[in-house]
Amino acid sequence: MMLVVAVTIVIFAAVLYGVSSAVLTPSYTSIEDAEMNKDLQRANDALENILVQLGRSVSDWAIWDDTYNFVVTKDPKFIEDDLQASNLVHLNINAMVYTDANNDIAFIRTVDLKSQADTSTANLARYIEEHKDLVTQKSMKGEMHGILPTPDGPLIFVSQPLLTSLGTGPIHGSLIFAKYLNDDLSDQIAKLTHLTIKMFPYDEASSPADVIRAKKEFSDSKDTFIVADSADSVSGYKLLRDFYGKPILIMEVEKSRDVYQQGHFVFTFFSFVATALISALGLVLVLLLEYFVVSRFTKLAGQVKDIGEKHDLSLRIEGQAADEVGVLAAAINGMLDKIALSENIERKSNEEALSAAREIQMRNEELEKMNKLMIDREYKLIELKAENEKLKGMKAAS
Repeated sequence: MMLVVAVTIVIFAAVLYGVSSAVLTPSYTSIEDAEMNKDLQRANDALENILVQLGRSVSDWAIWDDTYNFVVTKDPKFIEDDLQASNLVHLNINAMVYTDANNDIAFIRTVDLKSQADTSTANLARYIEEHKDLVTQKSMKGEMHGILPTPDGPLIFVSQPLLTSLGTGPIHGSLIFAKYLNDDLSDQIAKLTHLTIKMFPYDEASSPADVIRAKKEFSDSKDTFIVADSADSVSGYKLLRDFYGKPILIMEVEKSRDVYQQGHFVFTFFSFVATALISALGLVLVLLLEYFVVSRFTKLAGQVKDIGEKHDLSLRIEGQAADEVGVLAAAINGMLDKIALSENIERKSNEEALSAAREIQMRNEELEKMNKLMIDREYKLIELKAENEKLKGMKAAS
């Protein structure tokens, strides 16, 4: 019985663990994935927010009479007063580009925000000349924004039409504000979202293996991928597309697996407590069976064995309660009564049969004696008859 209970406990605990693992672990992973998707969206929203702020800054400069007139007059004083490198640093942008009504560049300046020094504008100028659609304004309320794959690196930009301070036209050209999507900008997004963020070029062959794996998982309908790096960390990847809809960057968000670890702890604790409770229940069940059933059956078996060894059918099983074991004891006692009664009847029958056999034997002996006397008497009568015949013959002869 103890073996059966022990095996039952082990099987039940194994089934409980298997079912819980199959149900709870995927749910924790699902929650973790949902949280990571939210974090990826937060990071993407932060990038969109930077574009929104950049758009507001562009609006302040694009809808302004001074800029509206500058692309026509090319006034050096305006450049001296408002378009110096310090102005770009103050606006927290890397590039400022003015184009005229013919979509030609009227002014361009690029700076390094760390050193606050001018940098070469050749690559950016050539890129804009090759992509006139970025400065071709079709509406006074039009705006273009996104990420550009420039030779100097990914560049987030906002392009708006140049209008008067009253917001009227005709459109005199375009104004572009842009920032390089580099480590500094990634750190800025990380501070805003309180996340660990990295950016990797989509076409970079030397990217880490996990980034290359994520790249293989992306498709037209899937731009996120989540994978557990270890038991302690999980990474999420989001595909960023450029202004033309082509993949340009892979954004990685890495975080600790707090939800999964907490869920794993709860699952382990639940499994331990459930196993302990089941084991305790099994132990209590074994003790109760031992006290109320097994020990009484053992006592019952001992008494039955004792009766069998002594061959004394007058003995009876005693000390049993009025329950199933007591009913069995009463049945055994009833069986012993019937066996004793049967033996008494059989003994009396045997005694009567033995007595009858003895009486028959005595009568047979008496009959044998009488038969012997009768035979002896017959022999004597025959002998006497023969003697008489002999005497008669002798008398006749004489």
